[in-house]
Amino acid sequence: MEDNTYGVTGFSGGFVQHVTIPSMHEGIPVTRVMSYAFIQGESFFGIPPKHLPIDTLVIEEGITHIEEFAFESNGILNAQLPDSLVYVGDHAFSSNYGALINLPENLTYIGEGAFAQVQFDGVVHIKDIEIGALAFYQAGITSVTFEEGIETIPYGMFSGVVNLESIELPQSLVSIGPSAFEGTTNLREISFPESLIEIGELAFHGSGLTTLTLNSQMVIQEGAFWENMLLTEVSFNHPEIILGEDAFGYNPLLNDVHYNDLKSINPRAFRFSPMNRQTVSESNENYTIINHALAKGDDTGFQVVIGESFMEDFSMFKSIGADAFYGREFNDLHIPSNIIYIHPYAFAFSKFKNLTIDALEIRQYAFYYAVASGTVEITSEMIHSESFNNATGFNH
Repeated sequence: MEDNTYGVTGFSGGFVQHVTIPSMHEGIPVTRVMSYAFIQGESFFGIPPKHLPIDTLVIEEGITHIEEFAFESNGILNAQLPDSLVYVGDHAFSSNYGALINLPENLTYIGEGAFAQVQFDGVVHIKDIEIGALAFYQAGITSVTFEEGIETIPYGMFSGVVNLESIELPQSLVSIGPSAFEGTTNLREISFPESLIEIGELAFHGSGLTTLTLNSQMVIQEGAFWENMLLTEVSFNHPEIILGEDAFGYNPLLNDVHYNDLKSINPRAFRFSPMNRQTVSESNENYTIINHALAKGDDTGFQVVIGESFMEDFSMFKSIGADAFYGREFNDLHIPSNIIYIHPYAFAFSKFKNLTIDALEIRQYAFYYAVASGTVEITSEMIHSESFNNATGFNH
């Protein structure tokens, strides 16, 4: 190569089981394993290339770079990587299912999908280096520590790491990227630093978190904690937290939500979650709790902002806000005549047994895709077009 060193470009045989990459060859240093080095041939008319089978891999000290796809899908069982290694290219070790690999301390670059679907023993320490998307996708990791200085966790970095149980985040962290910890089903708890200002889309979608405490000003993007099937409680301890659509949607056990002094609450953030025990601080100037529902008032009266599943008492309200009961379930529900407006999507995707609506006005899409399994009685004076669009069991 131009720097008067060798790079490993391939292997002459058709079968290789135990591989050692030497640091010297004929008195000249070997510093790199080149792209696709252990993939034999190229794709041809849909026929995939041959990935040479390797059981054990030893790379000697002195090797600094492993290029893209060098050992992808080689069936490696065990690999020993040198501390001299600074660069691991895109998908360099990906799809070596079950391979046990160490993470060298002196790495400065880890490419996209570089260690996807391999195994690591013990705590994985992540330093402040350049790391590509999906770097550890579906890897076998139980514990991760991010060292101080790291500001961003990239897209999908630990997505699908189902055995991940412990994450230690640095106080320098500013942003968690989309899908960064998506599908971490064994992750039960996490502590966010006060430096954090953004949690990306689907960042913890499908994780195993049980409780969450959010203490700093931040934006929680769409679907960030969607489908956390074990999540039961969330506390918002800063008034300037912004909630994206479905940020906490479809969490079937999420009942205890403590908004405290939160200034702006998006009901679309909690769609399909039961929300049966909501609280706000007495000092909250924008919201209150009435009959177990999150409410806000104006000169005309109170509106339901987010209601609980199986809510029955609407006597203190004048209107039901958009998305207020999106995806909730009810037994026998009576919406009384003191309710002037039922706003769009208020009961979208909700399920009822028996339903009576005496509200004055039902606005467009208010019962979008709602399902009534029993009797439905409606006396409303004004029903907008498509109020019951795609609803089932509403023969009014």
